[in-house]
Amino acid sequence: MAASFPHTLIPLVCSITLLLALATTPGDATSFSYNFNQKPDPLNSMSLQGDAHYLKDTDEIGLIRLTKTDESGKALNYSAGRAVYLVPFKFWGDGMQVDFETTMKFIINPNSGDTDPADGFTFFIEPVDAPMGANGASFGEFNYFGSKRSTFAIEFDIHQDRNDPSYPHVGIDIETIDSVVTMEVGNELIGQVVTARIDYKAATSVISVKVTIGSKTYEVSYVKDLSTVLPQEVQFGFSAATGDRVAVHDLISWEFSTTPNTVNGSSGIRQVV
Repeated sequence: MAASFPHTLIPLVCSITLLLALATTPGDATSFSYNFNQKPDPLNSMSLQGDAHYLKDTDEIGLIRLTKTDESGKALNYSAGRAVYLVPFKFWGDGMQVDFETTMKFIINPNSGDTDPADGFTFFIEPVDAPMGANGASFGEFNYFGSKRSTFAIEFDIHQDRNDPSYPHVGIDIETIDSVVTMEVGNELIGQVVTARIDYKAATSVISVKVTIGSKTYEVSYVKDLSTVLPQEVQFGFSAATGDRVAVHDLISWEFSTTPNTVNGSSGIRQVV
């Protein structure tokens, strides 16, 4: 599938003033569901950065490709791209903090005959206007050293780099690509449609990740109060990268929703300084 799409770049123009006006408050709920076969509405709400671009072949096939490919769909080296939702939301404040849940479908395809593809894909939440990161093991989200202040991410890592475990994995990242917890998924992340659901419950501070690939399901969780990591106002989206090794990183669909919750005393929610 990956090799059949022509390159199509959709320019995105937005008003900074309008975005600030649209920014949510902690008491607001955010909810959307995007199938990237539907054009152009989803892209009117997203900023495609770096090498990320929209590909549409037919009415049935459309997706966001996060890393660069040639005209035949072959993955290229040293590429990074992000898809960022344009409207920020307030994660906490005034005695409120949000729960969120998000489900995405994506596929990471190796080049034909490549038995060592790289690097992988992230879902991230970070400060508004935070810049793109480096390519390769930093997934286009973290800096060259693998860190980024006030950032939360889930990584889908198909290649061993730096301090990675010795297997492809899903990891929960808090301000660094050195995951606080991982789960092994073998080579299941490569060449198959992956459905990943990420949930966060403010009352318990539980981050949970459930990944379904074919008939197999993998789950991992971690307890962390994200209000101690994230600023009040955040942006969120996806990133992917290649380095010395390559793969094609395609986002197929995305659902996201938040639910506001009262926290017992706003003093329980504190900003990182």
